[in-house]
Amino acid sequence: MSRAHESTLLAKLGFADPDRGNPLHDAACQYLAQEEKARKLAEMLLRDHMKPTARNFENPDGSASDYVSTWDFDNYRAEFEKHVCKGIGQYRSTIGFLDLDLTIYARCTKVGRVRKSDKITRGSGWAPATTADLEGDLSSRKFRCAATPGILRVASINGPDIHVRWMLEPMNAMPPPSPLKLKQLDCWHDYPTKERSEWTPYRSSIETASFPIHIEVKAHPATAGDVLRQIALYREFVEGGKWLLATCYPITRRDADALKNANIAHIQLDPETVQAWASTVNAAEYVAPTF
Repeated sequence: MSRAHESTLLAKLGFADPDRGNPLHDAACQYLAQEEKARKLAEMLLRDHMKPTARNFENPDGSASDYVSTWDFDNYRAEFEKHVCKGIGQYRSTIGFLDLDLTIYARCTKVGRVRKSDKITRGSGWAPATTADLEGDLSSRKFRCAATPGILRVASINGPDIHVRWMLEPMNAMPPPSPLKLKQLDCWHDYPTKERSEWTPYRSSIETASFPIHIEVKAHPATAGDVLRQIALYREFVEGGKWLLATCYPITRRDADALKNANIAHIQLDPETVQAWASTVNAAEYVAPTF
């Protein structure tokens, strides 16, 4: 894959390209452009974008529904040596070439809905206290006793004896009768409005979206600084998307951390695997159309 490297802004800024004319570099780009690899990269880099979502809608009858949707890999497009440029017309100039640009097309599939309807409302009121009312957090639970005029809180429980205090602190200057027995107490119960939910499964694909992945491939070792500067320059002229560095060699933890801090993901390719794949593809018969 040839490129007009000498005329790019990268070259003018002193960025060398030792991968020019390197068959391993070209094979690595084509290797990553396979659908199987594109799916794996989408799963790795776009997990947050393609996670299930829930949206609220109002049904024609006025009731509400939560539609649960999932994003699924639908298709993809691979572009090699993508031109990165600035300006238009006679002012157009080349910044550089992206080794591989993957565009992942995802389809949003509504897999079902939770229909909220049939509101169930129960009243609130006093009821004879039970042992269950004396369990858990009692700090905000309200009690009363027929022999007292105010609202009580439970201070402590000692066997059958329930020690109480007034809910309003100023009233505690005149303590209530205590201890009391369970049968002497009523407990206030709140019954909030509840909605009965009904799950309705179905599948309906109604929305698509595209997510770009910009990939820089390095077959020859490059410093992290060079990679960071190169991608930082590209980012000035390429909007959005995820950035990925694919190397045919291992990198250090320090370089990996530097890439991560710059929001650049990294994968390592095995040169032998890439070359074996390329040999297999090259061995396949190709018959060009004739005219």
